[in-house]
Amino acid sequence: MTFLNGKNIIDQAPAYSVIYIQSNLPYSVPLENGHSTQEPTGVYAVSFNGVIQAYK
Repeated sequence: MTFLNGKNIIDQAPAYSVIYIQSNLPYSVPLENGHSTQEPTGVYAVSFNGVIQAYK
């Protein structure tokens, strides 16, 4: 699924819906825990915090 596909699905959700974004890949937990030279601070928490800051 591409970013645009995901955005289109989220755009169709009713206001204030709970939306779960997840990865079932076996390396997603280590990636989130900083085991990457490309994203040493993780991925999901960083993105989530960015969304929170954008909508404060």
